[in-house]
Amino acid sequence: MKSKIMIRIALTLICGLSFTIASLYYDANSDVIYAEFDDVTLSYGNYVNVESAVATMDENVIVTRVEPLFQGGMEGQARYFYELCLEYNVPFDLALAIALYETGYGQSNLAVNSYNFGGFRSGSGWASYDSAEEGVYEYITTLYEGYVSQGVDTPEAMQAIYAPSSTTWSSYVHYFMNIVNAYINGEYE
Repeated sequence: MKSKIMIRIALTLICGLSFTIASLYYDANSDVIYAEFDDVTLSYGNYVNVESAVATMDENVIVTRVEPLFQGGMEGQARYFYELCLEYNVPFDLALAIALYETGYGQSNLAVNSYNFGGFRSGSGWASYDSAEEGVYEYITTLYEGYVSQGVDTPEAMQAIYAPSSTTWSSYVHYFMNIVNAYINGEYE
C-alpha cells in the first residue's frame, strides 16, 4: 500500500524561488520510500538522501524530532497534526511552517487562548476553538479544502489568498519551512 509522505523535495534557485521537484511515497508492505519525479519513480530503500540531508520516513522519528516546535497552545499536538496532514494530503512542512509563523511558535494569545493556529477570522473577529485538537483539525482541514485540494500548495501560490496584503508572507513561510525541515532531518537534535 503506497501512502503519500508529506515531505517534499524542493529545488531552491539562487534567486530564492523554490519548486517542488518530487513527491515522496512510503510503501508500508515493502518498507520502501519512492520519490516520484514527473512520470519517473525511483526507489531509495529506507531513507532519502538529498544534498546530504537524510529524511527518515518513520512517523515516530518525525514526530519526536518536531515535538519541540509545538509550544504554547500547540503543545502536545505534534502527532495529531502530522497524522491529519497525512490524512488530508496537506504538506506537513508547509502546514507547520504557516502555524509557527502565524502563532509565533504557538505563543500568541490567539493560539494559547483560542487554539487558532492559522490566524483565521470568523465573521468580524477571530475564529476560536474549544480545544487544541479542534483547532488543529479546523486548521488542517481548512488548508486542505481552501488550498491544497485546489492545487494551491506552495507559499507563493497561497500568499495571494491567505495573506493578500502582505509582500513578505511567503518569504517568512519559507524561512519557517527551512526550520521545520531542519528539525525533521535531525539537525537540531
